[in-house]
Amino acid sequence: MRSGLFVILGIVGMAFNAGCSSSVDSAEGVTESTSEALASGPVATFVTVRKPSTSREIRNCKSFFVKTIGTTSEVCQQIDLGPTGLDTDESVAITNDVSHHILRGRVLGTPGAFVVDAAWKSAQVASSLPGTLYAVRDTGIVCFAAPCRSIEQTNIKTGKVTMIAGVDVSRCSGDMSNSAALIKSANGAIVVATTTSVSGAAGDAPGLRATMFIAPVVHVEKEVRCGARSGECAGSSSYCEFTAIAECGHFGATGVCKAKPQICPLYVLDVCGCDGVTYRNFCFAAKAGAGVLHDGACEQSCGSRGMAACGEGSFCDRPESTNCGEGDKPGVCRTIPDLCTMDMAPVCGCDHVTYNNACFAATAGISVASQGACSKL
Repeated sequence: MRSGLFVILGIVGMAFNAGCSSSVDSAEGVTESTSEALASGPVATFVTVRKPSTSREIRNCKSFFVKTIGTTSEVCQQIDLGPTGLDTDESVAITNDVSHHILRGRVLGTPGAFVVDAAWKSAQVASSLPGTLYAVRDTGIVCFAAPCRSIEQTNIKTGKVTMIAGVDVSRCSGDMSNSAALIKSANGAIVVATTTSVSGAAGDAPGLRATMFIAPVVHVEKEVRCGARSGECAGSSSYCEFTAIAECGHFGATGVCKAKPQICPLYVLDVCGCDGVTYRNFCFAAKAGAGVLHDGACEQSCGSRGMAACGEGSFCDRPESTNCGEGDKPGVCRTIPDLCTMDMAPVCGCDHVTYNNACFAATAGISVASQGACSKL
């Protein structure tokens, strides 16, 4: 028996052979059937879907043709992707390429809609996938001896559920390094496979020999930009995190909205927050809703009576709210940047000169008085 790469989630130490290709994220005359051909109520059904293609189909069906896997009849049915947790763009991507997806759901409501709770994307048209389809999902079972039946296998056509010890993915095309994590995900993966057996110290257990691995479609959080011209983060549970080079957005750089942590470790590694407060570590700054300007305690203030001048290579940067230090309001010493982007975002400097952007003002050692070009005196 030739050993290979396989997914063993409860325990490691077994191997079996296989060949596999990967789908990792990477009809005329159809009648107007009722929703009885699809699952309704508590039992979910795996289906393939296609758009109407002929003039007759388009005339008779304004939604999608849905077919339960393992059957031949199609139903003209509306599709609701809401329960998948996908955002609008991700849902539109499915409907635009629906024939390459396997969907799981049930018919709900009157008139009925096929309500989808999970989706998987195939590299080829889903209705033409060869062989037997199995849904595989890690149950989290941990064993003390191999083989460990920790993976729930569902025969998509028959609905039969079996606990198996592993899925061989040794000859799958593409990068299979994430296959175990995908099977551990909430909805698991789908494989085209044949059954096999896995041997170990505890005897033999059933397994699968995959010929195709079909990954689940999962929601991917998109970065929400903040700071400078991107605005503030929404809600009180998030804050704007900046990279060190962004310097809290002082020169027009943006950050990313991140969730505020609820609990922080107590070790001390001082950081200077974007609010000018020194925090004991990065987590405490984030919990307070402050991005980090730099490691170490906050820099010196400047520009007010009794304060020392900034050192060589730096200048006193006064926030716009100080109106260029009016009323003896202080600023903060900042390093004069060496390079700037060519972005055109004019600002008016405290010297009443218009600069291409805040960075260009900083290279001249000048604070920003206001956004936009200076008004004529």
